[in-house]
Amino acid sequence: MISALAKIRHMKNEFTNSEKKVAEFIEANSFKVIGMTLNEFAQACKVSEATIVRFIRKIGFETFQSLKFSLAKEETHSFEIDEIAILPNDEPAEVVKKITSGCIRTIQNTYNVTNIDEYLRLAHVIRSARRIEIYGVGSSGAVALLMQYKLVRSGYPAIALIDPHMQSFSATLLSAKDLAIAVSQSGSTKDTVDSLEIAKNHGAVTAAITDHKNSPIAQHASIIIETFSSENPIDTSAGRSVLAQVYAIEILIGILHILDYEHCKMYGDETAKSVLKKLY
Repeated sequence: MISALAKIRHMKNEFTNSEKKVAEFIEANSFKVIGMTLNEFAQACKVSEATIVRFIRKIGFETFQSLKFSLAKEETHSFEIDEIAILPNDEPAEVVKKITSGCIRTIQNTYNVTNIDEYLRLAHVIRSARRIEIYGVGSSGAVALLMQYKLVRSGYPAIALIDPHMQSFSATLLSAKDLAIAVSQSGSTKDTVDSLEIAKNHGAVTAAITDHKNSPIAQHASIIIETFSSENPIDTSAGRSVLAQVYAIEILIGILHILDYEHCKMYGDETAKSVLKKLY
């Protein structure tokens, strides 16, 4: 199960002003919260008990006790996100350990929020789509290109568009027979959101691969593939968000291969043959 602190960091852009007070108090005083009553906690956060209850349910816990239990487990295991930050005085072996821990956590957290039904819905649309466009910029653009590669190798007519203007131009040509997929960790990248909205307005089926299912991009997506990278959306490395997105794409391709095995196998073989002459 995803920890309380990880959920809070993951959802920080989705909280109301009152909920942000609760989140900030927990992040700064998680050990204190374990010993508090609900009333004491509400007073400490300077919000109502009803706000606390809504907050607890919003981050996926049923009761205040279950939230405290999660916080207690985190105190015991001391497995905080800060522990995987690379510090100037780290030894190379420690860097390897931290990177490995971060990658494992990202995959496990994304697995925990995986909704198989959404993957199946997207796979079925891919199988029947006349054209598949994939939008992304920055590191998500690199992921869009990888997704194009994986889909084309499996025999599906996909194209990745990583220039915002071309995304918008191309989206206007789509129809109900087409599919537009947006890749955005934050779900708030304006160019990507705008392009998906244009595709939706022209009748295309729309999907998003994002960390945030309540973000602006989700408003224009009928299918949401949720990832969980616990990463600052403007982080210069963007490593964990890319890993989460690639993991989601691998799941999608795997599902396509079981739904459409002969098709994927045939085009996998054909595309492999097409580049044989390019090898020495």
